[in-house]
Amino acid sequence: MPPKKDNKKELVLTEDDGSGILKNIVQFTLKFQVVQLVTETPPNLVIMYEWINATQVERLDTGLIETWTIASQIEKSEDPEQPPPQITYSFEKIFDPIRFNEPLAEILSTRKLFLYFIYADDMKVLHEFQFDYSKMLREPKFEYKYSKMKIMEILDFEYSLTANKPLLSDQLSKILNPFSVEIVHCVNVPVQDMKSYELCYVRYQFYNGDIIQTDAIVAMPEMYFYSVHVFLLGDKPLKQKFLEPIKFELHDKDEIVINDLKAEVPLFDIEKWLQVEAEKEKPPEPVDLIDPKTGKKIPRKEEKKDVKKEVKKEVKKDAKKDNKKKEIKLGEPIKEQQQQKQFNRNNYGVATFNLSAFIHKNVHELDLIAQIVPKKQFEDTESGNLDLNTTARKNAPKVFADLNYFDEYATMYVKFDMASPLKQ
Repeated sequence: MPPKKDNKKELVLTEDDGSGILKNIVQFTLKFQVVQLVTETPPNLVIMYEWINATQVERLDTGLIETWTIASQIEKSEDPEQPPPQITYSFEKIFDPIRFNEPLAEILSTRKLFLYFIYADDMKVLHEFQFDYSKMLREPKFEYKYSKMKIMEILDFEYSLTANKPLLSDQLSKILNPFSVEIVHCVNVPVQDMKSYELCYVRYQFYNGDIIQTDAIVAMPEMYFYSVHVFLLGDKPLKQKFLEPIKFELHDKDEIVINDLKAEVPLFDIEKWLQVEAEKEKPPEPVDLIDPKTGKKIPRKEEKKDVKKEVKKEVKKDAKKDNKKKEIKLGEPIKEQQQQKQFNRNNYGVATFNLSAFIHKNVHELDLIAQIVPKKQFEDTESGNLDLNTTARKNAPKVFADLNYFDEYATMYVKFDMASPLKQ
């Protein structure tokens, strides 16, 4: 006999662990593909990456790339037009099934996870990536391709992460209310070829206070970002917030600060110069002292001991520093911090969008285009030390370029999508 309807309901309810939310069991599959040059001494490279388990974020590694599966291989050819010898390695990992719940969704929505190419011999980071996986809350697939690696031996890198089903069930989606923002493109952007700027990116602050920044790309008249971030609105009372416009900043004129004009030439100090010259003319002090009675040399033992002690101490300290391994923490880059360049970031374009239509229950999606207008804040940081020199002050380079987005009618295209109506 077929089971009764009541029995079917009991079977479905057993998937609930007492929280009132049905379990959503998800299994992830990760794939890497690396195209590497064939060299006499191939580097011992390892990919280290961060991903979620059943409760938190963990750091994993793939082992040496040379131990991966060889997908294809190009042999050395005498024809100069043929590509150099290279091997394509592939790696695949199928994770254990986990229950995807609200805490894991919060991690993907609020954090960027790291991926590193590491030299296995000394654990030095050669290339670093930060990935925003929040888009997987909307579509259970993440893909990334990159061919401009800082590692000479790596020609191409492909990465994909997929799930066997949507991460958010219908019930969990109604509770978390995901809100996606996709920056599609900016067109008719004025580009100045005479100056060197930082790579272009878009930055905005959402209603909950989170600041989102896209990946940087080369500035062109037409720039396609396809940057997606998913926010979790939940039951937060943001209806009044959506009555306020949201501003997107197009940073395509971030300029490196040049402080050459600020450097002051020191005056020539004749007294200091005479002291230095006098020190040079002094005869060197004898290493050993001479006994006036016997005429024999007396070695200066005390000074030698001090020198030895100092040398030993220095060698010990350097050895400790070299052998000491740095502790790697989750969510933090393990690459040594390099000296960062200073940029003037106050000359950018602004596109303003009005999302007040989302306060209506029947509105779930908006595709908006807004004009980019300049927000120019001129700061004369170069002529401060040149007040007495009017000619130099006139010739001092301006910090910000005088460009107007109105000339070409520059616009930005952004898509907004919301799962459920806003709470009061």
